[in-house]
Amino acid sequence: MPLVLTVLSGPREGAEFCAEAQDSLTIGRGAGADVHVMDVTMSRVHAVVSRDGDGWWIEDQESRNGVWVEGRRVQRQQLADGTIVRLGKITEILASVVGEGAAMPAPPTATCTGCGDDVDPDNLARGGDGSPYHVRCYGMTNLVGTDFGGYRVTDPLPACGPGHRLRARDMSLDRDVSLRVFDASSSSRAGFGEALEEAVRDASKLVHPHVVQVLDRGEQDDLAYVVEEAAAGVALFDILAARRFVPARDAANVASQVLAGLVHVVEHDVARPHLSARRILVGEEFETKLVWLAEPLAAADEVAADEAGVVAPEVALRADVGEEIALVYCVGALLYHMLTGIRPSDGDGVTQAAQRAMRSPAADVRRVNLKVSPALGRAVHDAIEADPRARVPTLNEFREALLRAVSA
Repeated sequence: MPLVLTVLSGPREGAEFCAEAQDSLTIGRGAGADVHVMDVTMSRVHAVVSRDGDGWWIEDQESRNGVWVEGRRVQRQQLADGTIVRLGKITEILASVVGEGAAMPAPPTATCTGCGDDVDPDNLARGGDGSPYHVRCYGMTNLVGTDFGGYRVTDPLPACGPGHRLRARDMSLDRDVSLRVFDASSSSRAGFGEALEEAVRDASKLVHPHVVQVLDRGEQDDLAYVVEEAAAGVALFDILAARRFVPARDAANVASQVLAGLVHVVEHDVARPHLSARRILVGEEFETKLVWLAEPLAAADEVAADEAGVVAPEVALRADVGEEIALVYCVGALLYHMLTGIRPSDGDGVTQAAQRAMRSPAADVRRVNLKVSPALGRAVHDAIEADPRARVPTLNEFREALLRAVSA
């Protein structure tokens, strides 16, 4: 039973290695490894793939960042045909086993009615008519096909920002819009209505090509909702979860658009010190808009635990915060993630990641991704300096550096 290992992501993306003529392969960043991958998140001898009886197995060699299969760290795992293994934080390898009886069927998938992507059984929700959805896309599907707040709801939209997003038709003005609907448990909280009104008032100040425009707000059947311009796309957070790398030019383009939107936000005095990848809406051609509507009743510096390494260290450590300089770091960290598949620092929570960022700089982006130009690499690292005084000082200067790097 020959075994073929194909590198799906990482510095050797596309490379193939065959174990037909030998019983084992070593994998690592050391020069002597049979599968040699210059991935700074891998150990010199990271794992060994070997034949055992009628099957192939992968075994961790006490690596620092582990061997992962289906989101679970494993010590030893049998490789079925189609198994995808992540080694460290960047490199993913597809195992292809040739031979009768070797293949195991992949879990069945369905196409999400909301976003059109494949959805596996563990992340599957069903609409009232049985249509499949990602759990995140399901949201308020019971409203689809109904008139809600004077709008004809047509489809659910992928999550991006607070509440549940739905595509709708404004019947009175004959135009498409997006509705952001908050469920009853949120809408009924004490002070929610006032907080939502304030959030809408602030967001309504923003009229910019790279910021989702807020048009109106209302309430029906105990559900609060916000009306926004119709904007297609999915959250950058989901893009980064689904793919390890974004091509360098596209990543820089996304970051440049985000920075342009943030400059407008800062000019209108509604900035906050952090921007989540869950609030960056990216379209099929990498056209990008910010969702700047605040989560009602949430603190301005509230950061989800799974965003460790992206939030500026001074924000995570509750030091004096300059909102613009903190946003420079945030966009730089997101760009670093798009280019390398990892964040500039990691840890068990935002505080530990920030402490590590303060102690040691991020790995050179060009050591992880050889397709990043020197100019783009410099621009990224200038933005993610842990000390704000050493960081590129403004959003505009960072954007100009990116534009120069891409045009060089």
